[in-house]
Amino acid sequence: MSKDFSLRVGLGYYYNWMVAPKLNIAPSLHVGIGPKFSKYTLAGQEEKNNYLATEYGAGLQLGYNTDRFCMGIVGELDGTSYQDSDSNAISNNLWLGYRLDPPQKLKALF
Repeated sequence: MSKDFSLRVGLGYYYNWMVAPKLNIAPSLHVGIGPKFSKYTLAGQEEKNNYLATEYGAGLQLGYNTDRFCMGIVGELDGTSYQDSDSNAISNNLWLGYRLDPPQKLKALF
């Protein structure tokens, strides 16, 4: 059995670029650093390790928005690195949304 706990502090930057009235592109970059605590147990033997881990990543979001509808796709590359290993993950997500009218009090406030 393995138990891992990671804590990171990081910086990220997203640039939201409107390429057409309803179409946007948002590239991003992020980096982080922090401790990783690991506990591994096998056949009664327990091993504990602490690491200083770094993380890094980049992504690209493409979105389409109207007054009532929003949709888009996100592609990201995320990686972590510490003394014992390196790992990378690529993820792709698709989202769809529907915008509801705000409550009158909130609409009046803004």
